[in-house]
Amino acid sequence: MNRQEIFDKVKKHLLTQGKRAVNAMGKCKYRIFDENGEVIAKCAIGALIPDEIYVPSMEGTTFHWINLYYRDKILDYLGLSSTDDDVKFLNALQAVHDHAVDDFFIEDVIDNLKLFADRYNLNYGD
Repeated sequence: MNRQEIFDKVKKHLLTQGKRAVNAMGKCKYRIFDENGEVIAKCAIGALIPDEIYVPSMEGTTFHWINLYYRDKILDYLGLSSTDDDVKFLNALQAVHDHAVDDFFIEDVIDNLKLFADRYNLNYGD
């Protein structure tokens, strides 16, 4: 995927999901599971991580600080490099989700995505 495709996938995911992926204490998570172990929500980066790469030990940290083995697998899967520029791109995309306020999630995500698109010269679209 190129950056525009990544952005489009995350935009569609967050606007469709309509809420942050947070635990009972309000902490952002890559994935939230129900009592049956089914995924019920994903953050911006969680939506990009395939099941075969995801491990629970990723939780509790920003993309930048995920174990290098897994971080590089995710970057490779997405077609990105392990350069600081690509890691910062995904960290900033993660912040689109993490910095949205729950009560105004959709409005905040739209604003955050537009700012992100401008920053990275991406097309926001409709």
